[in-house]
Amino acid sequence: RQMCIRDRITIDDIDFNSEDLSESGKGLLASLQFVELHIKRLNDELAVLKTSKNVYENMVRKKLEAADQVSNKVN
Repeated sequence: RQMCIRDRITIDDIDFNSEDLSESGKGLLASLQFVELHIKRLNDELAVLKTSKNVYENMVRKKLEAADQVSNKVN
């Protein structure tokens, strides 16, 4: 049988054939893949949150600058 790309895993820059794993090892690999996917999703979510934070900071800054200009005109 030809080896599929998904049958190859790389750990510490070393390629392995996942078919060489025992059932227990395959379970661990599935857990590792789940964790890696979850980390990727969290990093993607973090990027969205950081972008949102920057937008809100800019909006608050503009409101404060506008309020400061109004305050300076009154004084």
